[in-house]
Amino acid sequence: MYRNRVRCLACVLIAMVSVGFVSVSCAPSAGGNGGTPTASLGDVFEWDYASQYTPAIMNNYAADVNMVKILNESSGGQFDITLHAAGALMSGVGVFDGVAGGSVEMGSEWPGYQVGKDVAFDYLGTAPFLFSFADYYLWLWQAGGIELAQELYGGYGLQWWPNYTFQSEEGFRTRKPINSLADVNGMTLRTSSNCTKYILEKLGASVVNIAGEELYTAVERGLVDGMEWNTPDNSWSMGFQQITSYWQQPHLGGQTGTQCGLIFNMKSWNSLPDHLKSLVVTASQANMLWSFSNIMYASAEYVEKFKAAGTTITRLSDADIARCQELAMEYTLLKARENPRFAKIVWSQVQYLTYIKDYRASIAPYGFGTNNAALDDLYNELKTIVGG
Repeated sequence: MYRNRVRCLACVLIAMVSVGFVSVSCAPSAGGNGGTPTASLGDVFEWDYASQYTPAIMNNYAADVNMVKILNESSGGQFDITLHAAGALMSGVGVFDGVAGGSVEMGSEWPGYQVGKDVAFDYLGTAPFLFSFADYYLWLWQAGGIELAQELYGGYGLQWWPNYTFQSEEGFRTRKPINSLADVNGMTLRTSSNCTKYILEKLGASVVNIAGEELYTAVERGLVDGMEWNTPDNSWSMGFQQITSYWQQPHLGGQTGTQCGLIFNMKSWNSLPDHLKSLVVTASQANMLWSFSNIMYASAEYVEKFKAAGTTITRLSDADIARCQELAMEYTLLKARENPRFAKIVWSQVQYLTYIKDYRASIAPYGFGTNNAALDDLYNELKTIVGG
């Protein structure tokens, strides 16, 4: 550990008003996965938190800052957490392994980066053409999503909670326009989404996954024709208005909602007393909502900035979007047949979508998200795959 110390406040009785912590009766339990905490009300946990982002990715990094602020300021002094930007202690994509291995006690990560370990992580990060931000929030907190995520992460020695989230990612920023799917053929494009990679390759593109800190140089030098990255505010802070002229909308990979996680080394998690675990649960819900509002509100401002900088916006036709959706459903069923852990998670997500669809339809077009046109077929196919 970089600072693996727990200090006892010998002379101070911390007035932790536990009833002040928000509790949701149907929320998942904050209990650990084995082990008996030995900490008491007076212990201080000096922990290191590794972010998957740098301050240049301003509003995603701000969500990590906010999480640390909530935990430190709401714990009566029992949490003393230090945030480290990506690259300070480890790379952003190395946070998962760093926390699992005990180099730091906790960190932020995007599940999609872990598909090389197990494709089951894929739709915990983004469920293409299926989940909006609101769907992630409902599925995770009300329909068993957190328990499924914790089961998967627990196999790697990690405790997982939701962290920050945002609505649909922005689409591809490119050096030449994508007016239709035909324009994708022959292009070299960057994505970190496994499903988007599948769609792009089916459309004839070459696909690379380049780390965020290397993207600017790769596009500037012409190594790639463009990339999908994040949201307009974060793309502006990365300087992409200087190296791309076109912005394809909506995201052809169907990344209609993105969810990032808060991970703890399991041994560290189990060392916490129950009231601090409960505080983490409350902070998890609070940061999901705060990050959504912060990132989405800022994105509106930066759409206008990209327009003012001369960025040309192109939009795919409904027929092109429908084709991308077909390919995404093809990918979903392919991976479900290959991997039972992936199938278990996406089956739960599709069960939730089926449960909510009539209510969603009743409040359309003023509600949240959309009912996928292929939902019934997807439900029936997955039911056969999982034996449901």
